[in-house]
Amino acid sequence: MGENTLVINHRELNYKGIFRSEDIFQLVNKVLADKGYSKNEKRSEEINTDEGRRFLVELRPSKVKATYLKLEMRMRISLDNVTSVVEERVGGKQRFELGSVHIIFDGWVKTDYQNRWTQNPYTFFFKAWINKYVYRWKLDDGYANEIFSDTAFMYGQLRSLFDSYAPKTAYKGNEKDVMGSVLKDVEKEVELARHEKNSI
Repeated sequence: MGENTLVINHRELNYKGIFRSEDIFQLVNKVLADKGYSKNEKRSEEINTDEGRRFLVELRPSKVKATYLKLEMRMRISLDNVTSVVEERVGGKQRFELGSVHIIFDGWVKTDYQNRWTQNPYTFFFKAWINKYVYRWKLDDGYANEIFSDTAFMYGQLRSLFDSYAPKTAYKGNEKDVMGSVLKDVEKEVELARHEKNSI
């Protein structure tokens, strides 16, 4: 018997302009590898339309923390109306893709106490009941914070990548500023979700 806890719910990142799809997927793979996630591609498809190509990719990378607990980051990446363009840059002409990018993030903590051999039914029931209604163990909260942090980091890295495609006259900010604003945005959403959950 397992329990899935949604920590980040439907966090969206939208971008419209020039980009390189290889850069997006290379960055995603690098961040996942650096954070210790095993990549799991749930769905990948490409559709050719009159307006351009459309790419749909759904990733479900996971990180096993214990035999009974894993973290899962879900990413749905949609590249719409993608066409090839050539842009004049500092180093000369460069090939880019033009279109819109829509990425949705979810962060999950998944527990399966059934596979934990030290648990018996009574212990499982009381721990689950206390954990849900009375007191949340620090160890369990740490896992929720970890998936929250990893998802926020991925979001910030992708946003920085999209900002790098803007003309050089635009203010980009440093990584610390970007991470701070992303964390504030995500913390507001988590707080709203907690209030909604408590009011039910």
